[in-house]
Amino acid sequence: MIVGRVIGTVVATRKSDALVGRKLLLLQPLVFLRQRDSALGQGAVSEGSPERDAPSVQAGAAEKAIPPDMVVAVDTVGAGVGETVLVALGSAARKALSRPEAPVDAAIVGIIDSMRIADRD
Repeated sequence: MIVGRVIGTVVATRKSDALVGRKLLLLQPLVFLRQRDSALGQGAVSEGSPERDAPSVQAGAAEKAIPPDMVVAVDTVGAGVGETVLVALGSAARKALSRPEAPVDAAIVGIIDSMRIADRD
Protein backbone atom coordinates (compact mmCIF):
# COMPACT_ATOMS: atom_id res chain seq x y z
CA MET A 1 0.00 0.00 0.00
CA ILE A 2 0.98 3.61 -0.48
CA VAL A 3 -0.11 6.96 0.92
CA GLY A 4 -1.24 9.63 -1.51
CA ARG A 5 -3.02 12.96 -1.77
CA VAL A 6 -6.04 13.29 -4.05
CA ILE A 7 -5.26 16.13 -6.46
CA GLY A 8 -7.99 15.75 -9.05
CA THR A 9 -10.61 13.69 -10.79
CA VAL A 10 -10.53 11.62 -13.97
CA VAL A 11 -13.55 11.46 -16.27
CA ALA A 12 -13.77 8.60 -18.75
CA THR A 13 -17.02 8.36 -20.69
CA ARG A 14 -15.92 5.08 -22.27
CA LYS A 15 -14.43 2.51 -19.94
CA SER A 16 -14.46 -1.15 -19.00
CA ASP A 17 -17.82 -2.43 -17.77
CA ALA A 18 -16.14 -3.24 -14.44
CA LEU A 19 -15.51 0.50 -13.93
CA VAL A 20 -18.98 1.79 -14.80
CA GLY A 21 -20.35 3.79 -11.87
CA ARG A 22 -16.95 4.03 -10.18
CA LYS A 23 -15.27 7.35 -9.36
CA LEU A 24 -11.70 7.69 -10.62
CA LEU A 25 -9.33 10.02 -8.77
CA LEU A 26 -5.88 11.36 -9.60
CA LEU A 27 -3.35 10.91 -6.80
CA GLN A 28 0.08 12.28 -5.98
CA PRO A 29 2.02 9.59 -4.07
CA LEU A 30 3.54 11.10 -0.93
CA VAL A 31 7.03 10.63 0.43
CA PHE A 32 7.51 11.37 4.10
CA LEU A 33 10.66 12.50 5.84
CA ARG A 34 11.13 12.18 9.57
CA GLN A 35 11.75 15.61 11.06
CA ARG A 36 13.53 15.74 14.40
CA ASP A 37 13.11 18.72 16.71
CA SER A 38 11.29 20.70 14.05
CA ALA A 39 8.31 23.00 14.17
CA LEU A 40 6.19 19.89 13.57
CA GLY A 41 7.46 18.28 16.75
CA GLN A 42 9.77 15.34 17.28
CA GLY A 43 8.78 12.34 15.20
CA ALA A 44 6.12 14.20 13.21
CA VAL A 45 5.90 13.74 9.48
CA SER A 46 5.90 16.18 6.61
CA GLU A 47 5.63 15.72 2.90
CA GLY A 48 8.99 15.17 1.29
CA SER A 49 7.88 16.55 -2.06
CA PRO A 50 5.90 19.72 -2.73
CA GLU A 51 2.26 19.46 -3.62
CA ARG A 52 1.61 20.10 -7.30
CA ASP A 53 -1.39 21.77 -8.88
CA ALA A 54 -3.09 19.45 -11.33
CA PRO A 55 -4.15 21.27 -14.49
CA SER A 56 -7.35 20.44 -16.30
CA VAL A 57 -6.37 18.63 -19.50
CA GLN A 58 -8.10 17.18 -22.52
CA ALA A 59 -7.37 13.67 -23.81
CA GLY A 60 -4.23 13.65 -25.93
CA ALA A 61 -2.57 16.42 -23.92
CA ALA A 62 -2.52 14.46 -20.65
CA GLU A 63 0.95 12.99 -21.14
CA LYS A 64 2.41 16.51 -21.26
CA ALA A 65 0.43 17.93 -18.35
CA ILE A 66 0.46 15.17 -15.73
CA PRO A 67 3.78 14.22 -14.09
CA PRO A 68 4.73 10.54 -14.50
CA ASP A 69 4.45 9.70 -10.79
CA MET A 70 0.70 10.40 -10.70
CA VAL A 71 -1.62 7.45 -10.00
CA VAL A 72 -5.21 6.99 -11.15
CA ALA A 73 -7.16 5.05 -8.52
CA VAL A 74 -10.71 3.80 -8.13
CA ASP A 75 -12.36 5.35 -5.07
CA THR A 76 -14.05 2.83 -2.75
CA VAL A 77 -14.51 5.08 0.30
CA GLY A 78 -15.85 8.44 -0.90
CA ALA A 79 -12.58 10.40 -0.85
CA GLY A 80 -12.35 13.91 -2.24
CA VAL A 81 -9.79 16.32 -3.63
CA GLY A 82 -7.28 17.42 -1.01
CA GLU A 83 -7.64 14.35 1.21
CA THR A 84 -4.75 12.09 2.19
CA VAL A 85 -5.62 8.49 1.39
CA LEU A 86 -4.45 4.90 1.77
CA VAL A 87 -4.12 3.13 -1.58
CA ALA A 88 -4.07 -0.62 -2.25
CA LEU A 89 -2.13 -1.71 -5.33
CA GLY A 90 -2.28 -4.71 -7.66
CA SER A 91 -4.44 -7.69 -6.75
CA ALA A 92 -5.31 -6.08 -3.40
CA ALA A 93 -6.94 -3.22 -5.34
CA ARG A 94 -9.12 -5.66 -7.28
CA LYS A 95 -10.12 -7.38 -4.03
CA ALA A 96 -11.18 -4.01 -2.62
CA LEU A 97 -13.62 -3.73 -5.53
CA SER A 98 -14.83 -7.33 -5.10
CA ARG A 99 -14.21 -7.69 -8.83
CA PRO A 100 -11.15 -9.91 -9.48
CA GLU A 101 -11.53 -9.41 -13.23
CA ALA A 102 -11.55 -5.58 -13.02
CA PRO A 103 -8.70 -3.85 -14.88
CA VAL A 104 -7.63 -1.95 -11.76
CA ASP A 105 -4.14 -1.45 -10.40
CA ALA A 106 -4.91 1.03 -7.60
CA ALA A 107 -7.89 1.51 -5.27
CA ILE A 108 -8.41 4.03 -2.48
CA VAL A 109 -9.27 1.96 0.59
CA GLY A 110 -9.02 4.52 3.38
CA ILE A 111 -9.02 8.21 4.23
CA ILE A 112 -6.17 9.07 6.60
CA ASP A 113 -6.93 11.32 9.56
CA SER A 114 -3.41 11.42 11.01
CA MET A 115 -0.05 9.67 10.92
CA ARG A 116 2.97 9.57 13.21
CA ILE A 117 6.40 8.08 12.68
CA ALA A 118 7.88 6.78 15.94
CA ASP A 119 11.40 7.79 16.90
CA ARG A 120 13.94 5.08 16.11
CA ASP A 121 16.78 6.58 18.10
